Amino acid sequence: MNYSWILIIFMQSPGGDFIGKNTVGFESRKACEAVKVQLPNLDHPMRVQHKGLCVTRDHWEGKKQMPGVAYD
Repeated sequence: MNYSWILIIFMQSPGGDFIGKNTVGFESRKACEAVKVQLPNLDHPMRVQHKGLCVTRDHWEGKKQMPGVAYD
C-alpha cells in the first residue's frame, strides 16, 4: 500500500529519556491525526509514555522538509 502520511511514535521513560520509536503509514493526514490523539491511551503500566508526530512521506524519506518540522 502506498501511504502519504507517516505517524512517528516516540516512546519515553517516565523521566523523559528516549526509549525507541516506531512508524505507521496512513493514506491521509486526518487518519494519521485520529490515531495520534489516541497515543496517550497506550501509556504502559510501567509508565512508558507514547507521543506522536504526523509527517508527510516526502518528509520521512528526506525528499521535502515540512516547514517547522526537523528531520528525524
